[in-house]
Formats: sequence, structure tokens, C-alpha cells
Amino acid sequence: MQAIERELYRYGDLMEQARELEEEVRELAAKKIEIVDSMLRAPMTDGVRVQGGLPNDPVYDVVEKLVDVYDTQIRELLGCIGEIYAAYGRMKERIDTAGLNEYERRYIRRRYVDRIAHGKVAAEIGYCERQLGRVRASALRKLAEAR
Repeated sequence: MQAIERELYRYGDLMEQARELEEEVRELAAKKIEIVDSMLRAPMTDGVRVQGGLPNDPVYDVVEKLVDVYDTQIRELLGCIGEIYAAYGRMKERIDTAGLNEYERRYIRRRYVDRIAHGKVAAEIGYCERQLGRVRASALRKLAEAR
């Protein structure tokens, strides 16, 4: 039962983690856009000849590398977000197929996802804490069997 509860607490954390990573992606994308915009506004040195006859713009090269770094970080974060959504979907499917009744589903949602204290969940549902403990045990047993 403890393993199931750990998974349920993790399930509750997944969406928060995804939101944090999505915000980080937005910030990185904004920085990348800002760098690209500044590069586009910078004077180009295409007409400038350097020794050896090849034009070279070290600022452009650095900016290009920075953009590549941001792209790599964004791809990695998007991969993590994808994994989080996949894990969330697996747990949601498990909950959906476990045959939980309305009270058990509500308990799982309020206790593990919304992180409401057991006593407050009991008050919301209209059960005493002892009765809600039986609902909890039943829900956890069904989820363990649904593996």
C-alpha cells in the first residue's frame, strides 16, 4: 500500500513539475528570441575583408552558438515534459480502470493531487475520518490490483 501511495503523491506532483518546466521553456525561448533579434539589428560585417580574404564575424558566431545552446536546452526540457505527461497519463489511466467508486476517486483526487489533509477531505465528503479511512484502504487495494 505504501508503494501505491508514493506513486499517487508523485502523480500529484507531475502537473506542477510540467508547469515549472513549461515556464522554463518559455523563458529560454524568450532569451533565444531576444538574442536573435539583437543579432538581426547588429551591423553586419559581410563587406569587411579580413586578412586571408575571408569575411569573419566573431559576434555572429558566438550568437549562433548561443542560439544552438538554447535550442538544445529547450529540446531537453520538452523531452522531460513529454515524459511527465506520459507518466501522468499512465497513472490517470490506472485510476480510471481500477473500478473506483465516486468517493474513492474523489478521495484520491483531493488527498494526493490537491494535497488536502485527510480530515478536511472527510469533512468535504461528509464522512467521518474512520469511514474515510476505509474508503482510502479500498481505493488503494483496487489500485494495487489494477497493476
